[in-house]
Amino acid sequence: MDSCLPSRMLIYPIQGRVICTGRMSRSLHKILRRGLPQGWKPILIALEARRHILLREEWRSFIKEGNKGMNYHEIIAAVGEGSAHPGGYQGTVDFIRFAGITPGLRVLEVGCGTGRTACLLTQLGAHVTAMDHSVVMLEKAERRAQLQQLQIEWIQGDITAIPLRSDTYDAVIAESVTVFAADPVKAFREYHRVLRKDGQVWDRELFRTLPHPALEREMRELYGNPHLPDAAAWMRMMQEAGFRNVRQWEPGAAAEEGVSPNASKDTNPRQGGASSFDWQNAWDPHRILDLEALQDPAVRTFFKENEAFLQRYRAHLDYGVFMAEKR
Repeated sequence: MDSCLPSRMLIYPIQGRVICTGRMSRSLHKILRRGLPQGWKPILIALEARRHILLREEWRSFIKEGNKGMNYHEIIAAVGEGSAHPGGYQGTVDFIRFAGITPGLRVLEVGCGTGRTACLLTQLGAHVTAMDHSVVMLEKAERRAQLQQLQIEWIQGDITAIPLRSDTYDAVIAESVTVFAADPVKAFREYHRVLRKDGQVWDRELFRTLPHPALEREMRELYGNPHLPDAAAWMRMMQEAGFRNVRQWEPGAAAEEGVSPNASKDTNPRQGGASSFDWQNAWDPHRILDLEALQDPAVRTFFKENEAFLQRYRAHLDYGVFMAEKR
């Protein structure tokens, strides 16, 4: 068992080599010698020996069983991805700039993952409660907030049974979360319940633009989501849950269509279709990565399949933020 794992390590890929600060074990050195994916900017990896040791057996099981040992959400948790949603982190920044966050706004983020969006909202002055079903995600999210010295309330829960009081929040934000619910309407009803009167829901989701006989089956096999609605179906479900003034915000939307008088146009509109991974905005200085993920071939295979899927169905997919209000 390794005994000299650093609590924090800065990793730089330089001309195909990896330069690290801090002491490292032999096995960690072996992982890093293989290099990180081409194009990565410096990544701050905050490692805790306890997490490293506890996850070792989990990853051995995953490797032994192939890609059956962990699902999409567990892989994302292990690699510490902070913006695994359509549009990536830049899309989040663009929308939040558009929506406008006033100091003291009470925001609930559902499916918060490793907490990158929750931390951004807190830095802008919101009072944030962040919820996720995954304990691993929440541990990394809490650590991220500690590194940035931010106060956020973290809770574990299910989006179809949110363990919070009714009529509490000014806004509920979700990013590629509701699509994984077996019953999205039930999730939307929970978002509606916890909102105050005139509160807003902002739900960033992928949607189908053109039918394809294999699309939903391949998505289900790769990501585990039971369905993929089109944009009209997303809005109908929100209306069924009791929301009013349901509309769709897209990157590049005009300010007057938004929810804030200070809204601005998207600074980086996309050219249409589902985007592939955006290395330009991928750098996350507080990402917590379980290093076993770097040496596991099944994880690398998953991300290759993810990229191939997005390219294959680029013309059949799009995304936006579905917005509505509680009356």
